[in-house]
Amino acid sequence: MAKRSIIGPIILIGIFVVPLAGYFFLKLATSQQFNKMPFVYQIQENGDTVYYRLPVFHFQSLDGDSVSGEALLGNICLLGFFSPEGEPMVNTAFIGNLKRTFDNIAWERSPDIRFALFCEKDTTGKLRAYVDSLDVNPDQWMFLTASAEALQNLAEEGLGITDFTSSGKPFSSGLVVLTDKEGRVRKKYNATNLIEERKIQEDLITLLRLEYGL
Repeated sequence: MAKRSIIGPIILIGIFVVPLAGYFFLKLATSQQFNKMPFVYQIQENGDTVYYRLPVFHFQSLDGDSVSGEALLGNICLLGFFSPEGEPMVNTAFIGNLKRTFDNIAWERSPDIRFALFCEKDTTGKLRAYVDSLDVNPDQWMFLTASAEALQNLAEEGLGITDFTSSGKPFSSGLVVLTDKEGRVRKKYNATNLIEERKIQEDLITLLRLEYGL
């Protein structure tokens, strides 16, 4: 009488039993680990840790209305410093990448996200014409103006941005800052870089899902 081959049962075990055992092991014996986005901070000479966050400010909208920093709280914000008098190719890359980020947001879910660009008050006339050409939604986009001194204080002391054009004018930077709903700085990006623009999208999703459940 021929012996029954054990190859068949072994194959069946390999196909069905081992994957199921692995699945239940991973489900019951392990837990998923999610890394929250870090905070941007600086270690001072005395060893203290200074976390950057949106400071108190009162700037003007293009309509001349006073807008405070509190108007941004409660929203995840992408903040940047812009000038319509900047290098045209740089401006095109900067604004184009931000608009691409904007277009990829699932606005049908009503996320609390705002884009705010800070501009030098002396450029208000040219800025208005530039903004009109962009055709952006004023409910999600804010263009705020202030003196160069006030902008620099906001950038350096509040947001930790120092890479401004060395020529004095235009007062602009290629960096944008991501702040959470509490106004805390979570990350900085080179917004003129397409790869960095993709990171902005990924980090927005991470922040929305892991910290705000959207």
